[in-house]
Amino acid sequence: MSKIAIVSDSSTILNSIQAKLVLLREDDTIIKCNSSELYKYSSTADIILFHVSEITDITLTAITNIKKNSNVIILLVEEINPKTLLNAYDCGITDFCNINITNFELLIKIINAKKSLNQYKTIERLKTSLRDKGVLKPNSDIYEQISDIVNANFFSEILNSSMLAVSIDEISHQKFLLDNVESRLSMILRDSDFIINYAEFKYLIILPKTEIENAAKVFDKLKNKYNLEMKGILFTYTEESAKDLRNKIERLEVDRAKSGVNLYIDNAAADYEFETEKDWLSNELTDEHKNYKLFQNIFNKKLESVIEPAFYRTKQKYEKSFPNTKIKYFTDKNRAEFMLINFDKTNSLQIIYKNSAKVTINIQYSGLDAPENENFEIIFSKLNTRGLMEILDRFINKFNANGGN
Repeated sequence: MSKIAIVSDSSTILNSIQAKLVLLREDDTIIKCNSSELYKYSSTADIILFHVSEITDITLTAITNIKKNSNVIILLVEEINPKTLLNAYDCGITDFCNINITNFELLIKIINAKKSLNQYKTIERLKTSLRDKGVLKPNSDIYEQISDIVNANFFSEILNSSMLAVSIDEISHQKFLLDNVESRLSMILRDSDFIINYAEFKYLIILPKTEIENAAKVFDKLKNKYNLEMKGILFTYTEESAKDLRNKIERLEVDRAKSGVNLYIDNAAADYEFETEKDWLSNELTDEHKNYKLFQNIFNKKLESVIEPAFYRTKQKYEKSFPNTKIKYFTDKNRAEFMLINFDKTNSLQIIYKNSAKVTINIQYSGLDAPENENFEIIFSKLNTRGLMEILDRFINKFNANGGN
């Protein structure tokens, strides 16, 4: 359930934006209020659609104040001013849109806002949980570490994850510290793992979706890669009580010392079954392979924020222009296709992702040969809604010029 507050001093805009909030969940609630009631409702709303005629210092102060309640803020603007929008982002807005936004585009922004809210709440819960359990020092800032992982779309729940607590010999640590300990350790890990410096010379490494035998290999790789004098304990995080987790770490450290081994594995952890990702430990894994997951997630974001909106808006623009032509489109995890179907002929523009930092655009006109057909590549950073709509316009105009209707 989400509570959405629409804030505007214009009743016309309040009603217009409310009418565009389609396909919400039945238990979502919508509140309409003016700017004088902003602080009253910001303490209970999850998502705030905040309309302003222009972004002023008063606007920025209001954003800063309501952001303290962990709201997700989408700014509704009448004119786009890049400089003032950047100031608004600095103060904490999540997104912005023009007041004339379409239903579909607003829906996408609300869905993204809900995802952002869920991620933020998860971060806060994990941060509080780990601090309460005594794993983190009071001055440790885990928020930025986890935020980086979330923003890269590699974040996983840490429940039932393998936990590797390592202590590095002081002399070894001092030499190693010159090269930045956490940065160097991260070179052995996946992007979905993260490191917490929870005590002097001690690091907690969280390894989601990693079975114990592979977590043990991580310890060996860290130790051998940099020739470290290092001890470790390995266990499963199952959300113990505040006191129990600290006691567990201390108890396992004592057990490790008694056993005389470099790495001590908790018996309870060894019996746990994990959803695994084994191949990341392979020595044959190249940097290019490591980037595949990152590229896939960037492409997924482009599908949601660029490709689908561009397809939708182009269809809306042209679907009544060609009475004998159907306009259809679809997307999946590796491909998106925009089609002009004229009787039994299909003309298509395909966007194909092939595990790299770019996509291939393949344009095919039914019954036509080169040079009408096209095939070219665009890197992710150049793929935006406006540019894609221009390509779609050219595709449709060439179709029309060749007798399509």
